[in-house]
Order: sequence, then structure tokens, then C-alpha cells
Amino acid sequence: MLESIKKLSETCNLIENTLIWANRLEALPLPYAGEDRGPFKVKGRALLEFGLYAGGGPTHIQLGPHEAALKPGTLVTLNAHFGYIGTPPADGPPLSLWWTSFDVANDSPVPDLDKAPMLLTVPVRNVARLVERCRSVCRLHKQQQPFQAIRLKSEVLNLLADLHESVADPSRSPAAYSPGIEEAVRFLFTGYDRAGLTRGELARVAHLSEAHFGRQFRREVGVTPLQYVTRLRVARACELLDRTRLNVEEVGRAAGFGDPFHFSRTFRKSVGVSPRAYRNAGAGRL
Repeated sequence: MLESIKKLSETCNLIENTLIWANRLEALPLPYAGEDRGPFKVKGRALLEFGLYAGGGPTHIQLGPHEAALKPGTLVTLNAHFGYIGTPPADGPPLSLWWTSFDVANDSPVPDLDKAPMLLTVPVRNVARLVERCRSVCRLHKQQQPFQAIRLKSEVLNLLADLHESVADPSRSPAAYSPGIEEAVRFLFTGYDRAGLTRGELARVAHLSEAHFGRQFRREVGVTPLQYVTRLRVARACELLDRTRLNVEEVGRAAGFGDPFHFSRTFRKSVGVSPRAYRNAGAGRL
């Protein structure tokens, strides 16, 4: 119990110090913002990283002498100076782990961050809303547009503030989704790429009738369940186009689109260009 309280206090202090530090910078040193969906191994690098574990089976993470088992609804904070590895269950569902990484080689929000391995894990509330914030940071990190540094900095500060509120005093946290909708959204973080996913299946996860689920989901999330699925699939397709050598049809299948023509039409409608044009233009390279 005392160890948990200590981790909560250390995490809150670190987020608060990072907020103050980031706010005074003209542009954030943010080399990476994105989602891990499988095992990961990171070599030593001067990074301060915040990871939101949104979905998947229990994932073992090791950094130096420290080990932890991540489960959905966990915030992990670490210094990557010493390298670390993450191993999800071999036969489990794909994980959903959103990282926001700060380069602290020349300036750091806290002193002596490079002196000893640090691995902090704490539970957070309002995971679905935090993932939406992480997704927004990831999207802005990839884009090139007017006032890019200002837009990205603003969204990262919002993410850090939301993380602090979700770790700290519950009375100060933003309103969460209702329990059923929260469960459905969390289910989607790891299941959106499965072809044939239906609204009825999501309604059963939420323990609601299909009609009630559809109305409540749209009221709380702002879009229909299938529109939300499409948003997740297109975001995944963008990431695969950016970071892999899969061809366009393979990207579509991996993101949950069973029909390549439907994938191309949906991608163009959402992004404004075809998947091939998106890749050829080099848009959003990490």
C-alpha cells in the first residue's frame, strides 16, 4: 500500500514538473508519439517517456532491475537511458500502448534523470478519453501545417494535464464515459482491426441492447460506433503506411478492411488522398 502511494506521488510530481518544463519551451523535443501493438525493445536513449496501456493482455516490461506487469488502464513512466523491453502474451490479443517521448539529452524537467533506471506504473481513470488525447498528439506529431509547433505543444500540455488529473484527485478528473461505453471503447482499442466487427457485438460487450447502445454511444462519443471503428482503422492504416513496407492491400487487411476497394474509398474520404498517394508523398513520417 505504501509503495503504491509512493508511486502515485512520484508520478504526479514528475508529470507536474514535465508540464512546467514543457510550457516554457518554444518547441517541444518530441522525437516520438505513437502506438505499440506488439512486443517492443528499445535501446538506451536519453528519453523521458509516458506510456498509456489501453488494451491487451498482461504485458511484462523490464527496465534494468525494475519489472512490472502492465494491464489495461495503466500509465507507465520511465527513463529510456538504460533501454527496456516489453513482452505481451504470445497467444493474447494485440496490445495498445500509446507513447509520448521527450528528448531530455540537453534539458530535463527533473535533475539526474540519467543516473539510475526508473520505472513507475500507476492506474489511471478515463482511459478512453486519454487515448483520444494520445491519438490527437500522434496525429499532430505526424502532420506538417501552419503553426505546427504551437498546435503540438498545446495538445501535449493538454495530455499531460489530463494524465495528472486521471492519476491524482478523482474529484478533479474529467467526466468519464458511462461504464458500458467505456468497456466498448476499450474493447475497440484491440479489436477494431478484426474484419466483420458488428454493432451487435459491441452492444454485448457494453451489456446494452443494440438500439440503446447505438444511441448512447453517439451521445457520449459524438459519432456512431461504426464511424468510430473507421476512425481507428484509418489511423492504423496511416501508421502502417508510415512505418512498414506492406503493400496497400496488405495495409488495408491489417487495419481491418476486408475489401481493398472499400479501404481505398474510405481512406481517401477520411484523409483526402489515396493510400498510395499518402505513402508516396511521405506524409506523416515518424
